[in-house]
Amino acid sequence: MYNIWISAKIISSSENPLANIYKSYDWWEKAISIALKTADRYEFRLWSDDVKSIEDISLLGEKIDNFETNELVYKGLIDDRIKRLLLNDYLTSSGYIKWFTVNLYRNDELKFYSSHYGEEVAITVNNYNEALDVKKMMEQSFSVEEVWIDEVI
Repeated sequence: MYNIWISAKIISSSENPLANIYKSYDWWEKAISIALKTADRYEFRLWSDDVKSIEDISLLGEKIDNFETNELVYKGLIDDRIKRLLLNDYLTSSGYIKWFTVNLYRNDELKFYSSHYGEEVAITVNNYNEALDVKKMMEQSFSVEEVWIDEVI
C-alpha cells in the first residue's frame, strides 16, 4: 500500500489558529472524489468550538465516545448526504475546511486522511502504479504545492 501526500498552497491563516486558507480547493475536491470511489465509511473529528461543523455532522452521523483526546468523533456509512457535504459544503464561512480531521475507510482500511483542517492530506492506494496515477492527477491541480508518495509499512 502507498500514501500519496498532498500539500496545497496557503494564502493566509484564518481566525482559527489551527486552520489555513488555501489558494484554491480544487485539490480537496479532486482528492475527496478519488477517495470516495472506494471508501464506504467516514470518521470526522472536531473540536468543541467548531460549532457549525458539529451541527452539520451531528445530523448525519453517530457521535462516538472518545476517551483518548478531547475531540468530538462522528462515524457512519458514506451516503449521498456525506458525499455532498465533503464535495460541496466543506468550507466554513471564513473559508477554511470545516473539520479538524476527516478519515475515509473501506472496511477497516484507511483510504483518505486529512488532519489539521486540510494541512496534512493523504490518499491511500493498493499499488505503486495506482499511486503514480493519483500523484499525476493531483499535480494537475494548480493550487497544489507538492505531492509525494511513500510506502505504507
